[in-house]
Order: sequence, then C-alpha cells, then structure tokens
Amino acid sequence: MLPKSAPDSVAKIGNNVFEDCYSLESITIPNSVAEIGNEAFRQCESLKEITIPESVSKIGELAFWCCDSLKEITIPESVTEIGEYAFDDICTIYGISGSYAQKYAESHELKFVPIEAQEDISNENSV
Repeated sequence: MLPKSAPDSVAKIGNNVFEDCYSLESITIPNSVAEIGNEAFRQCESLKEITIPESVSKIGELAFWCCDSLKEITIPESVTEIGEYAFDDICTIYGISGSYAQKYAESHELKFVPIEAQEDISNENSV
C-alpha cells in the first residue's frame, strides 16, 4: 500500500521516486520538502490530487508528466523554478497572479487560473 503523505523528515522528493506508481491517487507533501525531483511522479496515471506546500521552491523536469488523472494543481508562490514538461497539457495550473507558476503556464500554453479568481467563484456560489 502506498503512503498518503511523505515523512516529515524528507527534504526532497527525489528523481523518479514515485515514477510508474499507477495506483497512487493522492499525496500530501510535507512542509520539510524544498524540491520535487525530475520525473518524481511521472506516469502516476491515477494521481488526482497532490498538495504542494509553501516550502517547495523547485519542481523538476517531467515531474508530473503522463499523470493523466491530474487535471489541476495549485502551485504555491514559493515555487521559482519549474522544469520542462513538468505537467501534461491537460493540467490546469492554479496560482497567484504574477507568480512564476503563471509565467510557466503561459510560456507552456497551459491553462492558468489565478487563485483569487477561484476564491471569487467559490464566494459567488455560497449562500
């Protein structure tokens, strides 16, 4: 059985660590992690949800490539480096306006949704 979160002592999700973990559906990355390595979650076809904390500053190349079930991801403002092809073109990136996440999404022709806009939509739907 796969863990739902990485141990709190982990500083980096290494290269290829979860690659081809076809049954991994969700994972929470602990606040101790500063970097997600190259191809760390590549081909985790069932991955639908991942929580990336503010401690992360780098997401490696192909980190979430071929994660067919990962339709959206929120990238914290702390992320200042994202490798090539980190996300499939079906993934929508949520983030802060003007952040590196937005620049990355736009330069790679990925859909970007400002977190502020998402919050506004949520507020409109609440009664």
